[in-house]
Amino acid sequence: DYAKIKPGLTALEPNGGSGILACAMRDRGLSVEVAELDPRFQIILKQLGFRLIADDFLDAVPTQLYDRILANPPFSSPTQK
Repeated sequence: DYAKIKPGLTALEPNGGSGILACAMRDRGLSVEVAELDPRFQIILKQLGFRLIADDFLDAVPTQLYDRILANPPFSSPTQK
């Protein structure tokens, strides 16, 4: 509610992780793209049908402007197991 998301908006999830937040946004009608450093999560995000725009969103060159950028920052380093 705080992000004022509504169907039809475009969104970026810059730390896609396992896709929980991206799926929640998509379920609310947003068109969502993701970035993700961890190759294991990249596979999951692609299997969930998300377009991966970059490994590191700080290096991303977006092809569009997003209406919203929503993120849940990573809780671990991609190198941690």
